[in-house]
Amino acid sequence: MHLRYSLLALAVATSGQTLAEEAVPELEKIEVVGKRITAERLILTDDDWQKRQAQDLEDLFADQAALSVGGGLGVAQKIYLNGIEDLLLNVSIDGAVQSGSMFHHIGRLTLEPELLRQVEVQAGPGDATQGAGALGGSIDFITKDASDLLLPGQRFAGLAKAAYSSVNDGQKYNLTLAGMLNDNWGLIGSFSDVDSKLSKDGAGTKQQGTAAEQQFGFAKLTGQLSQHQVLRLSYERATDEGLRAQRPNWQVSSWNAVYPLKTERSTTAINYQFNPDSALVDLKLALFHSDTQLQQDARFGLYQGEIKNQGFDLRNNSRLGSHQLEYGVDYRHEETGLTALNDPTVPREGEKARVMGVFLQDYWDLTTRLRLNAGARFDDYKVDDMQQQQLTSDGVSPNLGLSWQHSENWRLYGGYSSALRGRLTTNSFVLDTRSNSPDLQAEKAHHWQLGSEFRRGNWQLNANLFQTDIDKAISEVRRVYQNIGDVETKGYNVQLRYRQQDFSAQASVNQARARLNGERMNGYDHGALGTTLGRTWVLRLEYALSDTLLTGWGSRAVEGEKDIPTSAGLVQQPGYAVHDAFIRWPPAQLDGLTLNLTLRNLFDKFYRDHATVADFSQIPDYEGLAGLPEAGRDLRLEARWQF
Repeated sequence: MHLRYSLLALAVATSGQTLAEEAVPELEKIEVVGKRITAERLILTDDDWQKRQAQDLEDLFADQAALSVGGGLGVAQKIYLNGIEDLLLNVSIDGAVQSGSMFHHIGRLTLEPELLRQVEVQAGPGDATQGAGALGGSIDFITKDASDLLLPGQRFAGLAKAAYSSVNDGQKYNLTLAGMLNDNWGLIGSFSDVDSKLSKDGAGTKQQGTAAEQQFGFAKLTGQLSQHQVLRLSYERATDEGLRAQRPNWQVSSWNAVYPLKTERSTTAINYQFNPDSALVDLKLALFHSDTQLQQDARFGLYQGEIKNQGFDLRNNSRLGSHQLEYGVDYRHEETGLTALNDPTVPREGEKARVMGVFLQDYWDLTTRLRLNAGARFDDYKVDDMQQQQLTSDGVSPNLGLSWQHSENWRLYGGYSSALRGRLTTNSFVLDTRSNSPDLQAEKAHHWQLGSEFRRGNWQLNANLFQTDIDKAISEVRRVYQNIGDVETKGYNVQLRYRQQDFSAQASVNQARARLNGERMNGYDHGALGTTLGRTWVLRLEYALSDTLLTGWGSRAVEGEKDIPTSAGLVQQPGYAVHDAFIRWPPAQLDGLTLNLTLRNLFDKFYRDHATVADFSQIPDYEGLAGLPEAGRDLRLEARWQF
């Protein structure tokens, strides 16, 4: 890393010594959350996104400088973590891995934030427990249990919600019911319906291809089988339907016309835990099945792409003296298909892949202040591709980290971790026109991190430096998937938090420089790998005006990036700053009712998120090629009644 990164780390680690020490309520104590210490780990809870009436992934992660979401509308949104696209991340819902892709212009996830209890984000390859192939990190979505809606002693509860968005004349309705079937079993069910028209950008232009009809259904049964056994069964189904551009994350043009498009995702997960209060046994088993389908009636006719994922994760925790061991085995089978629904003479294309891994991680308390973690996983990959080739790869991914609790308020941590990813399945909508190079090799990520956490009084400071190198990155060149070189992303993330009784503030900055073979990456040429993002600044302020009235302000500013090289020529990514405000009020006269008012993009800024394709329209022969602009000013009104 450059010297300036090391100097920044030193400054951040020591700057807390000058913070004021007035007697105010303290922030929570700094701890090694969970067990991971080799990579940044971020926990978000539903309160983080309910205040701004989150509707999609972009709203969900708006306050996180390390995460960028582009695409303009839900079905096209892609997540970038420190500049690395989500196809290189492990993404799961209740342990159910969401792998593969149907069309590289379309995101993999359409989620209802109302159903989520928690989101865990880990940047970069982490512990051996993180799963196979987490080259850029992982994002784990955890859904709600019945207990998340029920008060102590309560047997039944419900939540009804109605919301309106001005930017697209959108209407949303949600009903969630939760109850205890008996003393040991709880059930929660939820249904959401969203109907929105064309969205306006910051210039007041209605963007074609943005109207949508969405539905989300969810059910989860949680049971205490015995004193030491818990079982969770969950099912989720999400649909999105509307007229979409053939490449939905690009704006509509003469060669990117709108066509009917429908996506449907269903995910089933079974989670079992057995913890008999033994130092040797804390057993967890996750079984999952996920099926995602996309239908597009475009210029080639009505086609359906499909991805199926199924597998399991079995692990155990054992405490042996100062060692805590986590070990197990995981398996995933992935299948991708493409079918011409209106022409039975066209053969169905398909691929199958599987990956099986074994892992061991040791969390070792060397002293009361010093913790070492070391581990490794072995993964074995195999794919039967569309050209009847069988490609295999395997390898070991080690990690080593150290955490030093210098004092009750100050912790330093750092380490190295790695991840291997062999070839999996191809985008379903190009199965009939693409092939794999016969000498394709597995990708391997190497991640280094140095970080510090400091707390004093009502201040908390977190900072880390990171660098992730992905060797032998795989991408498409002239319709053949091959190893095209090395991806490198490095930078820093700093977050400062302040909290008093009625006021809280959070400020953060992130810079991640993503390059392929030394050149900055872009969303047009490097789909499924990464892109260039400007340095990102985030500020959020909240103030309780009274016991019942809460208000807040948020800002997200992204610095511009000039002269980004692409295969078409140099493009620009202008900087932008977007602001939002909210107010939450539960009227005392109506028990259980909460009214929310949110203003997103308060000053009606026209911009394209750096996490979508830049504007190429100034380049000859590329007129009309531009990413979909983000929505303009959006007044959101919401009424929530919990009963």
